[in-house]
Amino acid sequence: MRDTRGITLIELVIAISILGLVMVSINQVLDLGLMNWGREDVKSEAKQNIRIATERIKSEAVLAYELDPGSDGDTLILVYKPDTKITYNLGSTSSTSPEQLTGYPLERRYNTGEKQVIADYLDEMKFTYYALGSNGLQPTSPANATYLEIYFSAVLPNGEIVENQTGVALRGKFLPR
Repeated sequence: MRDTRGITLIELVIAISILGLVMVSINQVLDLGLMNWGREDVKSEAKQNIRIATERIKSEAVLAYELDPGSDGDTLILVYKPDTKITYNLGSTSSTSPEQLTGYPLERRYNTGEKQVIADYLDEMKFTYYALGSNGLQPTSPANATYLEIYFSAVLPNGEIVENQTGVALRGKFLPR
């Protein structure tokens, strides 16, 4: 008579094979989840950099007295008093974050002082100037602008573009303080 209390070698091999399949499936699900989490983390960082840049420029632009005529699509020069200017532009040196975001820093300069980096890893920055005319907002020179449109973009490692476009009404010399 045989002892039936144990398991056979075939039963053991089948149990280990099933356990292996379950473990491989769990591993693939976890890998996919971690990969998506990492991708969203990079996207969040890019959005945060754009948000910081946009809000900083909006908050200072609304308080400026006027825009310097030297402002253009790539450079914004805010004038507060005749001797006080703040300049915004993208730096010329590209850098890469640990998450593989690549881009340029947004630099802020008070008068002719040192550059201060406001946000990093930006791909593109564009300013468009408008004045209120009889047919609504019309493109104009920075010196006559009453509305500033701000555009920023960043490129993710997978090639996806994250962008934000917003505008701000300029109080300056046109509206009472």
